[in-house]
Amino acid sequence: MSTAIKFSRKYLDTIKCLLKVFNDLPDKRHGLFFKNNGNVYISAMSKNTLVHVATTENNVSFQDNEIGITSLPEFLNYVTAINYLDDPDAEIINAQETSTKSNKIFSFMFKGKRSTYRMPVAHPKWFTEAKDRIVPKAASDDRLKLVAKFYITSEDNKLLVKDVQLMNKIENFNLSIVDNKIKIYMKGIQNQQFSRIFEGSDIQIYDNFTTVTSQGENILRIFPTRIFDYMSYFGCDFEVELRTIPTSGIMAIKCRGVVEKDNSTPDDIHVFVGTQENSAEVYTNKLDIVE
Repeated sequence: MSTAIKFSRKYLDTIKCLLKVFNDLPDKRHGLFFKNNGNVYISAMSKNTLVHVATTENNVSFQDNEIGITSLPEFLNYVTAINYLDDPDAEIINAQETSTKSNKIFSFMFKGKRSTYRMPVAHPKWFTEAKDRIVPKAASDDRLKLVAKFYITSEDNKLLVKDVQLMNKIENFNLSIVDNKIKIYMKGIQNQQFSRIFEGSDIQIYDNFTTVTSQGENILRIFPTRIFDYMSYFGCDFEVELRTIPTSGIMAIKCRGVVEKDNSTPDDIHVFVGTQENSAEVYTNKLDIVE
């Protein structure tokens, strides 16, 4: 039995952006599209940073509950090779076929005008609940305490990516919440320093939250700079939430963006980038910031 797989244009472009995250994973090339409550999801987990894309079945459709891709780069190369987006006769098919030795073969078939490509369907055992079938909680259902919210536009992201490069591509940035301002710091290996302030109507601080302790020490929170790269791939604005685990005080950063629908894409595409802080207390005494 063979069934068709269909992608809208902007959704496929978004998956190509996600591929850049997959390229950051030396041991991961496979991907899983899976359904849940009428939506279709695909996730990439990179060094405790989750990147997740969600949309409706109007943008991507297939018959099974999930389809596993052995190699996402190869899959997308075949999609391009058959000119899928611009050739109305091009097809992507989830096929069950019989080989010349009478073996049943499950494969993806990419049919173009002059050529047909096949690649095997990935076995379900390749995928885990912890990394491949993750669905981030909606903001309204999140049990972590919301302490602050601000926005990073696509232009902000481009500048932050450049700032990381100016700081010799450092792997972490520091964040503080002081006097109703959210501050991002970076410090290079040769003591170069960068800071950016988010304040005013662009931010919301809840319950007078601050990173300054009762003893007056500012506990800078440490996050990986790669989240700026990951957000920049998608070219959209992001609403950024800072949330804490009440029992431990550990902070998480959760960024939600929307790739908006257009004539080629019936529904919006939702992008999530999230991670948690790294050992803030350890770094606090090592970082000497000039304010």
